[in-house]
Amino acid sequence: MEENAKRKFLEDIGLKASEDEAFKKLLMDDPAKVIETRLKVKLPKNLKITVLEEKPDELFIVLPLKGGKDLSDSELASVSAGGICWHDSSCGGCPCNLL
Repeated sequence: MEENAKRKFLEDIGLKASEDEAFKKLLMDDPAKVIETRLKVKLPKNLKITVLEEKPDELFIVLPLKGGKDLSDSELASVSAGGICWHDSSCGGCPCNLL
């Protein structure tokens, strides 16, 4: 469930960036600030965030986080990107109980 929230959050900001040039510039220049503002969280300083803009002659493949064993949803959520809750703060509540 947490992975779906993360995917939706990233799709939403990608769509907004494709429609709003000022937002796209901010996302490209300071992705941590965008995420922190939208999720109302403080990201770990050591979290590396890379924003890539697709071009017609490129294809990006993102490999999933590799673990030594199958993790439960709650275990996966706690290690994925420092335990960040990906539910947009506008939802009114966090179903993943990470906040």
